[in-house]
This record gives sequence, structure tokens and C-alpha cells, in this order.
Amino acid sequence: MAEKPLTPPDLERCQALIITRTPFALGGTHRKRQCDEVPTVVVIEKRPGADGRIGSMSLCPRCLEEMFKKLDKANFTVAKIKRKASVGS
Repeated sequence: MAEKPLTPPDLERCQALIITRTPFALGGTHRKRQCDEVPTVVVIEKRPGADGRIGSMSLCPRCLEEMFKKLDKANFTVAKIKRKASVGS
């Protein structure tokens, strides 16, 4: 069976999933939604994950901080996203 390709980093929108909780949700008390912020970095695994592949994702500063509260920074490389300066701003 062919492996599903990894989703490439999105340079326009943070790829973190945020869990929201509400006491009135039908079918469960939490929902997942993608963060709406503009990413500033791409985080890349240094070693393959459980699936044997090295993944990466774009993150905004807030989501990067949350990630490193839960996961060891030593396991990732963080690369800043370079943006072109807009003309006439």
C-alpha cells in the first residue's frame, strides 16, 4: 500500500490544531480547528516519527511556545520563514 504524502508546511497559515471546548456541543465536548495566525517558523523533526518519516509544520509564535511546553526542543529544528518586504508599505 502506498504511503499518503506528508502535508507540506503552509507558509500562509499556522498548521497547529487548537482544541476548543464547549459545554453545549453535540457529539462531544471539544472540537479541533486550525489556528488562524500567520506562521513565522517551520518546525522539522530531527528523527523519523513512529511512521518512519520526518515531518514538518509551520507555526505561529504562540503555537510554537505551546508545542515546546509539551515536547522537547532538542528533537526539532526551527527554521524562520523569510518574507519579502512589501513595496510601498
